[in-house]
Amino acid sequence: MWGRTIAGALAAWTLTAFLATGAMAQGAPMIMPMSEFQLEMRAALLKLDPTLRIELVGEDSLKVRQAKAKGQESLSLFLGNAYERYRKAPQDLEAIIGQWTRVVAPGVERAALEPKTLVVLIRPQDYLETAKAGELVSRPLVGDFIEILAIDEGESFRLATQEELKKADVGIADAWAAARRNTSEKIGPFRIDLFEPGIWLVTDDANLALNLVSMPERWAAQGIQIKDEAAVVFLQRNMLLLADASDPARLSLVRRFVKVSEGEPEVFSTTIFLYRHGNWSVLEPSK
Repeated sequence: MWGRTIAGALAAWTLTAFLATGAMAQGAPMIMPMSEFQLEMRAALLKLDPTLRIELVGEDSLKVRQAKAKGQESLSLFLGNAYERYRKAPQDLEAIIGQWTRVVAPGVERAALEPKTLVVLIRPQDYLETAKAGELVSRPLVGDFIEILAIDEGESFRLATQEELKKADVGIADAWAAARRNTSEKIGPFRIDLFEPGIWLVTDDANLALNLVSMPERWAAQGIQIKDEAAVVFLQRNMLLLADASDPARLSLVRRFVKVSEGEPEVFSTTIFLYRHGNWSVLEPSK
Protein backbone atom coordinates (compact mmCIF):
# COMPACT_ATOMS: atom_id res chain seq x y z
CA MET A 1 0.00 0.00 0.00
CA TRP A 2 2.66 2.51 1.06
CA GLY A 3 4.91 1.52 -1.84
CA ARG A 4 2.15 2.06 -4.40
CA THR A 5 1.17 5.39 -2.82
CA ILE A 6 4.71 6.74 -2.74
CA ALA A 7 5.59 5.47 -6.19
CA GLY A 8 2.45 7.04 -7.62
CA ALA A 9 3.14 10.36 -5.94
CA LEU A 10 6.76 10.31 -7.14
CA ALA A 11 5.74 9.55 -10.69
CA ALA A 12 3.14 12.33 -10.69
CA TRP A 13 5.57 14.84 -9.22
CA THR A 14 8.35 13.83 -11.61
CA LEU A 15 6.09 14.42 -14.58
CA THR A 16 5.12 17.82 -13.26
CA ALA A 17 8.68 18.81 -12.51
CA PHE A 18 10.33 17.61 -15.69
CA LEU A 19 7.85 18.21 -18.41
CA ALA A 20 7.34 21.73 -19.65
CA THR A 21 3.84 23.07 -19.39
CA GLY A 22 1.69 21.39 -22.02
CA ALA A 23 4.48 19.08 -23.19
CA MET A 24 2.15 16.11 -23.03
CA ALA A 25 -0.51 17.87 -25.03
CA GLN A 26 -1.15 16.66 -28.55
CA GLY A 27 1.64 17.68 -30.88
CA ALA A 28 3.86 19.05 -28.10
CA PRO A 29 7.52 17.89 -28.09
CA MET A 30 8.70 15.44 -25.45
CA ILE A 31 11.36 16.66 -23.04
CA MET A 32 14.71 14.90 -23.30
CA PRO A 33 16.46 14.05 -20.00
CA MET A 34 19.48 16.04 -18.90
CA SER A 35 21.84 13.24 -19.99
CA GLU A 36 20.65 13.56 -23.61
CA PHE A 37 20.73 17.35 -23.43
CA GLN A 38 24.35 17.10 -22.27
CA LEU A 39 25.20 15.04 -25.37
CA GLU A 40 23.43 17.58 -27.60
CA MET A 41 25.53 20.37 -26.08
CA ARG A 42 28.71 18.37 -26.54
CA ALA A 43 27.86 17.71 -30.19
CA ALA A 44 27.12 21.39 -30.78
CA LEU A 45 30.48 22.45 -29.35
CA LEU A 46 32.32 19.87 -31.44
CA LYS A 47 30.49 21.07 -34.54
CA LEU A 48 31.71 24.58 -33.73
CA ASP A 49 35.28 23.35 -33.16
CA PRO A 50 36.07 19.66 -33.90
CA THR A 51 39.47 19.96 -32.18
CA LEU A 52 37.95 20.50 -28.74
CA ARG A 53 38.51 17.89 -26.07
CA ILE A 54 35.27 17.50 -24.15
CA GLU A 55 34.65 15.27 -21.14
CA LEU A 56 31.24 14.53 -19.67
CA VAL A 57 31.04 15.37 -15.96
CA GLY A 58 28.12 13.64 -14.31
CA GLU A 59 24.97 14.26 -16.34
CA ASP A 60 24.81 18.05 -16.12
CA SER A 61 28.29 19.42 -16.88
CA LEU A 62 31.07 19.44 -19.45
CA LYS A 63 34.82 19.91 -19.11
CA VAL A 64 36.14 21.56 -22.26
CA ARG A 65 39.71 22.08 -23.37
CA GLN A 66 41.24 23.36 -26.60
CA ALA A 67 43.66 20.75 -27.94
CA LYS A 68 45.97 23.29 -29.62
CA ALA A 69 46.38 25.55 -26.61
CA LYS A 70 49.28 24.18 -24.59
CA GLY A 71 48.87 24.45 -20.87
CA GLN A 72 45.44 26.06 -21.09
CA GLU A 73 43.17 25.25 -18.19
CA SER A 74 40.05 23.28 -18.96
CA LEU A 75 36.70 24.99 -18.72
CA SER A 76 34.08 23.38 -16.47
CA LEU A 77 30.54 24.25 -17.57
CA PHE A 78 27.25 23.55 -15.79
CA LEU A 79 24.31 23.05 -18.16
CA GLY A 80 21.46 23.51 -15.69
CA ASN A 81 20.49 27.05 -16.64
CA ALA A 82 20.27 26.24 -20.35
CA TYR A 83 18.39 23.01 -19.59
CA GLU A 84 15.78 24.87 -17.56
CA ARG A 85 15.24 27.26 -20.47
CA TYR A 86 14.82 24.25 -22.76
CA ARG A 87 12.29 22.57 -20.42
CA LYS A 88 10.17 25.71 -20.42
CA ALA A 89 10.36 26.13 -24.20
CA PRO A 90 11.37 22.81 -25.85
CA GLN A 91 10.43 24.17 -29.26
CA ASP A 92 13.35 26.62 -28.89
CA LEU A 93 15.96 23.88 -28.47
CA GLU A 94 17.99 24.83 -31.54
CA ALA A 95 18.08 28.51 -30.59
CA ILE A 96 19.00 27.73 -26.99
CA ILE A 97 21.87 25.45 -28.01
CA GLY A 98 23.11 27.96 -30.57
CA GLN A 99 23.10 30.84 -28.10
CA TRP A 100 24.73 28.76 -25.37
CA THR A 101 27.56 27.50 -27.55
CA ARG A 102 28.31 30.99 -28.86
CA VAL A 103 28.55 32.31 -25.30
CA VAL A 104 30.56 29.52 -23.66
CA ALA A 105 32.71 28.15 -26.47
CA PRO A 106 36.47 28.17 -25.78
CA GLY A 107 38.12 31.04 -27.60
CA VAL A 108 35.33 33.41 -26.60
CA GLU A 109 36.73 36.00 -24.23
CA ARG A 110 35.45 35.16 -20.76
CA ALA A 111 34.45 37.74 -18.23
CA ALA A 112 37.00 38.06 -15.44
CA LEU A 113 36.01 36.70 -12.07
CA GLU A 114 34.38 39.30 -9.84
CA PRO A 115 33.07 38.77 -6.32
CA LYS A 116 29.55 39.78 -7.44
CA THR A 117 29.41 36.84 -9.90
CA LEU A 118 30.32 34.08 -7.44
CA VAL A 119 27.73 31.56 -6.25
CA VAL A 120 27.73 28.30 -4.30
CA LEU A 121 26.83 24.96 -5.88
CA ILE A 122 26.14 21.87 -3.77
CA ARG A 123 27.19 18.64 -5.45
CA PRO A 124 28.31 15.07 -4.61
CA GLN A 125 32.04 14.66 -4.09
CA ASP A 126 32.33 12.49 -7.21
CA TYR A 127 31.23 15.50 -9.27
CA LEU A 128 34.91 16.45 -9.23
CA GLU A 129 36.22 13.05 -10.30
CA THR A 130 36.93 14.13 -13.88
CA ALA A 131 38.04 17.62 -12.90
CA LYS A 132 41.36 18.61 -11.41
CA ALA A 133 40.00 19.13 -7.94
CA GLY A 134 43.14 20.92 -6.78
CA GLU A 135 42.48 23.73 -9.26
CA LEU A 136 38.91 24.28 -8.11
CA VAL A 137 37.64 25.78 -4.87
CA SER A 138 35.49 23.48 -2.78
CA ARG A 139 34.86 22.54 0.83
CA PRO A 140 33.10 19.66 2.61
CA LEU A 141 29.44 20.09 3.50
CA VAL A 142 28.11 16.80 4.85
CA GLY A 143 28.69 13.14 4.03
CA ASP A 144 29.85 12.87 0.43
CA PHE A 145 28.52 16.33 -0.48
CA ILE A 146 30.62 19.42 -1.03
CA GLU A 147 30.14 23.11 -1.76
CA ILE A 148 31.85 24.42 -4.92
CA LEU A 149 32.58 28.02 -5.87
CA ALA A 150 31.14 28.84 -9.29
CA ILE A 151 30.81 31.88 -11.52
CA ASP A 152 27.31 32.76 -12.72
CA GLU A 153 27.62 33.54 -16.44
CA GLY A 154 23.87 33.73 -17.06
CA GLU A 155 23.71 30.88 -19.57
CA SER A 156 25.87 28.62 -17.43
CA PHE A 157 27.71 28.25 -14.16
CA ARG A 158 31.48 28.04 -14.67
CA LEU A 159 33.49 26.47 -11.87
CA ALA A 160 35.89 29.00 -10.37
CA THR A 161 39.58 28.15 -10.09
CA GLN A 162 42.17 29.14 -7.53
CA GLU A 163 44.13 30.84 -10.30
CA GLU A 164 41.16 33.05 -11.16
CA LEU A 165 40.77 34.07 -7.52
CA LYS A 166 44.45 34.91 -7.39
CA LYS A 167 44.26 37.03 -10.56
CA ALA A 168 41.22 38.86 -9.20
CA ASP A 169 43.00 39.37 -5.87
CA VAL A 170 40.10 37.78 -4.01
CA GLY A 171 40.95 35.78 -0.89
CA ILE A 172 39.34 32.41 -0.26
CA ALA A 173 37.38 33.60 2.80
CA ASP A 174 36.15 36.71 0.97
CA ALA A 175 35.19 34.58 -2.05
CA TRP A 176 33.05 32.24 0.05
CA ALA A 177 31.42 35.17 1.83
CA ALA A 178 30.58 36.85 -1.48
CA ALA A 179 29.30 33.60 -2.99
CA ARG A 180 27.06 32.93 0.00
CA ARG A 181 25.67 36.48 -0.14
CA ASN A 182 25.09 36.34 -3.91
CA THR A 183 23.48 32.91 -3.72
CA SER A 184 21.06 34.19 -1.09
CA GLU A 185 20.10 37.06 -3.40
CA LYS A 186 19.83 35.01 -6.61
CA ILE A 187 18.03 31.92 -5.27
CA GLY A 188 14.37 31.61 -6.20
CA PRO A 189 11.62 32.07 -7.05
CA PHE A 190 10.86 28.79 -5.32
CA ARG A 191 8.43 26.09 -6.21
CA ILE A 192 7.34 24.23 -3.09
CA ASP A 193 5.39 20.99 -3.46
CA LEU A 194 3.84 19.48 -0.34
CA PHE A 195 4.40 15.76 -0.78
CA GLU A 196 2.80 14.87 2.56
CA PRO A 197 2.14 16.98 5.67
CA GLY A 198 5.62 17.87 6.95
CA ILE A 199 7.44 16.81 3.76
CA TRP A 200 8.32 19.34 1.06
CA LEU A 201 10.00 19.12 -2.36
CA VAL A 202 11.77 22.33 -3.37
CA THR A 203 12.99 23.58 -6.75
CA ASP A 204 13.83 27.10 -7.92
CA ASP A 205 14.29 29.05 -11.14
CA ALA A 206 17.97 29.85 -10.49
CA ASN A 207 19.12 26.21 -10.22
CA LEU A 208 20.31 26.91 -6.69
CA ALA A 209 17.53 25.18 -4.74
CA LEU A 210 19.86 22.91 -2.73
CA ASN A 211 21.26 26.00 -1.01
CA LEU A 212 17.93 26.65 0.72
CA VAL A 213 19.04 24.06 3.27
CA SER A 214 21.56 26.61 4.59
CA MET A 215 18.92 29.35 4.89
CA PRO A 216 16.53 28.08 7.60
CA GLU A 217 15.50 31.66 8.32
CA ARG A 218 13.69 31.60 4.95
CA TRP A 219 11.88 28.30 5.37
CA ALA A 220 8.80 29.66 7.13
CA ALA A 221 8.19 32.22 4.37
CA GLN A 222 7.97 29.29 1.93
CA GLY A 223 5.48 27.42 4.11
CA ILE A 224 8.13 25.02 5.41
CA GLN A 225 7.56 24.49 9.13
CA ILE A 226 10.33 22.57 10.91
CA LYS A 227 9.92 22.25 14.67
CA ASP A 228 13.49 21.40 15.59
CA GLU A 229 15.38 19.04 13.28
CA ALA A 230 15.08 18.71 9.50
CA ALA A 231 15.52 15.59 7.41
CA VAL A 232 17.33 16.60 4.20
CA VAL A 233 17.82 14.80 0.89
CA PHE A 234 19.77 16.38 -1.98
CA LEU A 235 17.61 14.43 -4.39
CA GLN A 236 18.60 16.09 -7.68
CA ARG A 237 20.82 18.98 -8.76
CA ASN A 238 17.89 21.38 -8.32
CA MET A 239 15.52 19.40 -6.11
CA LEU A 240 15.74 19.48 -2.33
CA LEU A 241 13.63 17.36 -0.02
CA LEU A 242 12.99 18.81 3.44
CA ALA A 243 10.97 17.11 6.16
CA ASP A 244 10.16 17.76 9.80
CA ALA A 245 12.07 14.99 11.55
CA SER A 246 10.16 15.23 14.83
CA ASP A 247 7.76 12.42 13.90
CA PRO A 248 9.24 8.89 13.56
CA ALA A 249 6.36 7.88 11.28
CA ARG A 250 7.20 10.77 8.96
CA LEU A 251 10.86 9.76 8.89
CA SER A 252 9.76 6.27 7.94
CA LEU A 253 7.78 7.74 5.06
CA VAL A 254 10.83 9.72 3.90
CA ARG A 255 12.90 6.52 3.96
CA ARG A 256 10.32 4.81 1.75
CA PHE A 257 10.15 7.77 -0.60
CA VAL A 258 13.89 7.85 -1.23
CA LYS A 259 13.97 4.08 -1.58
CA VAL A 260 11.45 4.34 -4.41
CA SER A 261 13.49 7.19 -5.91
CA GLU A 262 16.62 5.06 -6.31
CA GLY A 263 17.42 4.54 -9.95
CA GLU A 264 15.16 7.35 -11.17
CA PRO A 265 16.65 9.56 -13.93
CA GLU A 266 18.41 12.65 -12.56
CA VAL A 267 18.47 11.38 -8.95
CA PHE A 268 22.00 11.68 -7.60
CA SER A 269 21.49 10.96 -3.93
CA THR A 270 19.03 9.20 -1.66
CA THR A 271 21.07 9.64 1.51
CA ILE A 272 19.05 11.22 4.34
CA PHE A 273 20.86 13.85 6.39
CA LEU A 274 19.68 15.50 9.60
CA TYR A 275 20.14 19.25 10.04
CA ARG A 276 19.65 21.01 13.36
CA HIS A 277 20.78 24.56 14.14
CA GLY A 278 23.70 24.40 11.69
CA ASN A 279 24.82 20.92 12.75
CA TRP A 280 24.74 17.95 10.38
CA SER A 281 24.52 14.21 10.87
CA VAL A 282 23.61 11.23 8.70
CA LEU A 283 20.40 9.29 9.34
CA GLU A 284 21.53 5.71 9.63
CA PRO A 285 19.74 3.23 7.38
CA SER A 286 16.94 1.35 9.10
CA LYS A 287 17.71 -2.19 10.06
